[in-house]
Amino acid sequence: MNRFLFIIFFFSVFLWADTATKGKAYEYFLKGEYALLQKNYPQAELEFSKALSLSPDSPTILQSLIELKSYQGEYADAIKYLEKIIELEPANKETGLELFQLYIQEGNPDDAHELLDRLLEIHPGDMDLLYSQANIQYANQDWPNLMKTYYSIYLSDTDNRDCLLKIYEIGLSTGNESIVLEILKEIRTENETPLVLELLVELLSGMSEFTEAIFYTYILIKIDENTDQRTISLGKLYLLNKQFDYVISTLEPVYQSGNHSLEILRLLLIAYSTIGKSDKQIAISLTLTEEYPELSIGYEALAFAYLEAQDEVKALHVLHQALNKFPDEVMFPYTIANIYYQAKNYSQAEKYFVIALTVNPQMFSIMRTMAIMFEDMADTARSDSLFKNLILQNNNDAVGLNDYAYIISKRNNTSLNELNYALELAERAIALEPDNAAFL
Repeated sequence: MNRFLFIIFFFSVFLWADTATKGKAYEYFLKGEYALLQKNYPQAELEFSKALSLSPDSPTILQSLIELKSYQGEYADAIKYLEKIIELEPANKETGLELFQLYIQEGNPDDAHELLDRLLEIHPGDMDLLYSQANIQYANQDWPNLMKTYYSIYLSDTDNRDCLLKIYEIGLSTGNESIVLEILKEIRTENETPLVLELLVELLSGMSEFTEAIFYTYILIKIDENTDQRTISLGKLYLLNKQFDYVISTLEPVYQSGNHSLEILRLLLIAYSTIGKSDKQIAISLTLTEEYPELSIGYEALAFAYLEAQDEVKALHVLHQALNKFPDEVMFPYTIANIYYQAKNYSQAEKYFVIALTVNPQMFSIMRTMAIMFEDMADTARSDSLFKNLILQNNNDAVGLNDYAYIISKRNNTSLNELNYALELAERAIALEPDNAAFL
């Protein structure tokens, strides 16, 4: 506060007081002010102390002593005088905040907390006090109470999006999702906005509470614009909640309207695949190949849809097209090889297994399948060679160890040494994956 205003205030008080005593106190006060201007701090303290002895309840004299002590870095004494003013004027927010800062500075957090709580009782919802409280809670990493403080700040200013987002981000990053959920639900009763609902949906989805997330999505669509993106989000929630028929009934109208976004096609594919609608899978997959010819996923989905419909001829046609278009995708030759393998067309199967391994030489699952195929062909020499090469390359392949052990044990005229070797392989597989019931 301006020193001149201090003096005017001090003088006005004394007009109504005992003239002799207060007049002398005022004289000492002015001498102290003069000494302070001259930076004669010892003299200023002496004069202020004399004035205070005559007028011990004067906030003006106390404030001058606070400033003097602060200039000199004697903060313990400054705190003492600030506490006196708060005792005289408990509702003095400015002095309270000054004392609060000194408590923090001097390492008195308990006193700071207690003072702030008293001030907030007198000034509930005061933004300066709430932000001061938030700062100390952040410093102490008191995340639950920090979120509650930001909640109070938000209620005082419901246009403060940053404050709302801070509540959400702090809750997620500190593992306090349940507190965020409680706060957002309370905020919704006070101020139901699209942002609050969007955060509720996102939070509940992350907590796998999909039914409740769907509920709030419907409210969001009702109070705000119903965009295709919101409908897609609803469809995704239905998928996560395993309500596949609702996925279809929600997204099919958007698809039929001409929105063939990759996300819609993907969600519909999963839903139709889950309920076994091969014809719909084929239709969606064809759309994928037409709309997104540069992506391999459409050809992959179409081939598997034909396989599910037991139309291997069309599946092979699509896979060969895809192999020519995407020669670096291992899935296409691998799938072709498996189709030929299941049909016992071993020569063609071997051809495409080799192509797949050319694309990805480290794909051990292809090697295992080839080794098993050689066994089915009664070509035990190549089967043994490939299995042993697999074990040499990947000694921790429990599945390969177990498969080879099983194959050896099932052969006719297996020697005792071979059976002991198979037992050793099986024991190694169990040691690697002791909880795998298939190995026991």
